[in-house]
Amino acid sequence: METEIENYLRSMLNPLIAYPEKLEVFVHTSGESYIFLEFSVGKEDIGKIIGKEGLTIKAIRKLIDCFSASKKIKIVSIFKTS
Repeated sequence: METEIENYLRSMLNPLIAYPEKLEVFVHTSGESYIFLEFSVGKEDIGKIIGKEGLTIKAIRKLIDCFSASKKIKIVSIFKTS
């Protein structure tokens, strides 16, 4: 499950950023029904991920929520900016 979530997030973010090699994704499992997803990008790409008025990051979080609902798990996502 962890690899599937990581691959999903990478496939979603790679087209948006200029430096995909700086994308870091960490997946932590807590029990059977909770997954903590932490990701960061290079400082050059932070604005692209956040988007105007935060619309891009909101859309990313919504897609993560849809993914978690389809798998019947709860995913808590954290975007680290530093």
